[in-house]
Formats: sequence, structure tokens, C-alpha cells
Amino acid sequence: MSIEIPKKPQTQEAVPREDNPFEDEKVAKEWVSSVENERGMIRDNELYPMLVSWVEEMRPQIVLDIGAGQGGCANVVQRSDARYIGVEPSKYLVERAKEINSKEGREFIIGNAYELPIPTESVDAALSVNVWFHLADLHTASRELSRVLTHGGKFLVCTANPDAYDVWLGMFDSNAKVDDKVIDGKVNTPITPLSRNLFFKHSMDEMMETFTENRLKIDKTITNGAIQNQEPLFVSFFGHKE
Repeated sequence: MSIEIPKKPQTQEAVPREDNPFEDEKVAKEWVSSVENERGMIRDNELYPMLVSWVEEMRPQIVLDIGAGQGGCANVVQRSDARYIGVEPSKYLVERAKEINSKEGREFIIGNAYELPIPTESVDAALSVNVWFHLADLHTASRELSRVLTHGGKFLVCTANPDAYDVWLGMFDSNAKVDDKVIDGKVNTPITPLSRNLFFKHSMDEMMETFTENRLKIDKTITNGAIQNQEPLFVSFFGHKE
């Protein structure tokens, strides 16, 4: 059954945003191949269990997934008594989500983190996993996250750990374009490499400030994805809207 979510009125001028490689059909198919054939790695061993614990503790009525991809998190965070909304800018990934992850009480819709097609103060929990480092403008993304959350609503943002940017850089092809803010090029993701990806290098202070400026209070942070003696790949922010 479809979840009826009234669309946010469109502004006169769209918010400018960076390229999204996943809106390219080739890259989207590479991502689908990589994620759907991945087994026993960080996603399964650390990230998904973290999401399960978060949802079980809160027991939200509506969970919003920002940058939902092909909807894998829906199977982890949607309780039987809750609704799930996955927002994803790539039409190819939304189509794949509807194909393999459709279920009662779920909806997958096209939209992006800068202009969420979700009414103001309509969800009591929102998550975004491995999306923030694909975004150039964290202030706008955090503002939208705050807008759609109810007062006291909880959020979980998992993104790249700034202390591990050298590790992330090592995953990219030697021909990737690199400057002090962004990495743009082929990346050797597990299982299936992506022919192009964009990775924005945000500092911890920058991320914390954009949350705080938008009434998003951080309750705790944890790191995930330590590989051998390297810095953990991910940092996860748990918080609520003040």
C-alpha cells in the first residue's frame, strides 16, 4: 500500500546542487551490483546493527531515509508498526528499490537532500547513511533535515570520518581529480568499482556547526568501520531536533 505523503510546494527557483553520479544509469547499475553482492562487510557487521538498535530504542512511527539508494535500509529500520519513506535522487535506484524492496507501509520517492518532498515537521525519525560526504552544501541539507523532523524528533547521520580521509583517498583511482575540498573520479568500492564518484571532504567542525545552526543537537557520536590499524572509515551522529 502506498504511503500518501503530501508534496512540499515547489519553490520558484530550484536549489542548485552538485552533480550526482548515481543519476547516471551506468554508475547506478554499478552501485546496485556492489551493494547487492556485498556480504559480511562493514555494512552488515556494524552499520545495520547500529540502525536496528537505534530504531528499537526509539520505536518511531515514521522513518525517513535520506539518500535511500535501492532501499536496503528499509529492511533494517522499518518495524511492523511503522511507516518508511525513502527519498533518493536517482530514478534508477528508486526503480530498483520499488522492484526488490516494496512492502506494506513503504514508499520510495525521487527527491534530494536539499529539497525534501516531505511536509514540515511530519516525521519523528530520519536517517542518512553514507550520503553527507556526497553533498557540497551541508547547511542546506541540515536545514531540510531539521524542517521535516517533529520537535524532539531523532536523527542519525552516518558519514565519512574526517580522520580517515587519507584512507578514502586511497580507494580512488590514481587519475581522480583531487583538491582541498573534493575528490572526483573512479573509486574501487567492494565487489564492483564505480566509474565515477564525488567525495566532499567536510571537517568535523563544519559538520557539527551545520547541525547546531539548524537546531539539531548532537547527543553522541561513534565511529565505525575500523580496518586493521587504520582510522575508522565512518562517523555516526545521533541527535534530536531542539
